Amino acid sequence: MARDFRDNRAFHIAHNFPPQLPRAHLTALFLTKLAKHLALLACLMIVGQATGQPPLGPIGIFLLIVFAASLQCASRSLQGRLLYRHPPSRR
Repeated sequence: MARDFRDNRAFHIAHNFPPQLPRAHLTALFLTKLAKHLALLACLMIVGQATGQPPLGPIGIFLLIVFAASLQCASRSLQGRLLYRHPPSRR
């Protein structure tokens, strides 16, 4: 039985925040998911290289891992920036 799409975390984040925040939060979630997929791809490339079928060399795998790590870092930075709220100003 398929899960309801409303059980998805991205759905709750997009529908429980003020209108100016969902786009940034969804961007952060997209970057996180893309980084995880790239890391999985790098793992599969390492396994493929161990079996003797290298689609890319070690430098290509390393660059893919660095790119995935930078996406994850950018996503965490974006999430951290969105969670921080400036204190109310006293006038």
